[in-house]
Parts: sequence; structure tokens; C-alpha cells
Amino acid sequence: MRKVEVTEYNENWIILFQEEARKLTEIFGTELLEIHHFGNAACGKGYSIGE
Repeated sequence: MRKVEVTEYNENWIILFQEEARKLTEIFGTELLEIHHFGNAACGKGYSIGE
């Protein structure tokens, strides 16, 4: 069973997403069409469910 933890919003999540998107773009190049950020972290301040 997976452990689920509710955490407060972290302003660094957008930076972490941007870093991961850059890495994926470097790996996949033109094969990668789009990267989408979704969930509470993409919507702004609030709460998120994390593992």
C-alpha cells in the first residue's frame, strides 16, 4: 500500500517542474511535442497530496 501525505503548497514546485521539463526536452528533443504541469502544484497556492 502507498503512503499518502497531505502537504502545504511549496512555491519551489514550479521550479522543480521547469527543471524536469528541461531535462526531458534535452533527452527527447524534437520527439517531445508538449509537457503539461497539472494538479494542485500547477494551480497555485493551496494543498497537495504527495507521497
